[in-house]
Amino acid sequence: MIEEKIKSLDITLPNPPTPAGSYIPAVKTGNLLFISGQIPMEDGKVLFTGKVSDDNLQTAQKSARMCAINLLAQMKRELGNLDRVTRIVRLSGFVNSDPEFYQHPKVINAASDLFFEIFGDKGKHSRIAMGVACLPLNSMTEIDAVIEFSEYKKLVSTIILLFYFFLQFSYEFFNFWFWNYSATCLIMSTTRTTKTSC
Repeated sequence: MIEEKIKSLDITLPNPPTPAGSYIPAVKTGNLLFISGQIPMEDGKVLFTGKVSDDNLQTAQKSARMCAINLLAQMKRELGNLDRVTRIVRLSGFVNSDPEFYQHPKVINAASDLFFEIFGDKGKHSRIAMGVACLPLNSMTEIDAVIEFSEYKKLVSTIILLFYFFLQFSYEFFNFWFWNYSATCLIMSTTRTTKTSC
């Protein structure tokens, strides 16, 4: 369902970018997925570079949106199915900006709005948006994320356990019904035989 929504927005998820340093793209702990910072990269190239100013705000927003798309690609790789996402918990957005630029929230809004559009209420998140002196590979923006997801394994285990208890109950109930029915039939048969003899 989520991936159909993404397609309806004319978005094609790219291959998740590989790390540019000594770290891994994402870490799972419990039912949380921590995704490393994503830059506006596609096919190994940074699409949006340079300092953000009031003159290129819209370009910076496209950069932030591309970061969000790469976050989606990492979610897909880690979870297999984006329907497993139960909440976008937090985004941290960094803008490679001029010292006199103060509209960092407007830049990162492009990523936040995309998550709202795709996930609805599940896409509502806490956030930080801040300006920095520079970013890796001179990219305009970088965004990381914390995602909550459902555990399919736990769900399957619960279903199996419930099914086991159902089988146990059914077996006990059948035994109880069978032996009581058999005893009742035996008593009725004995009663008829006694009356006939009289």
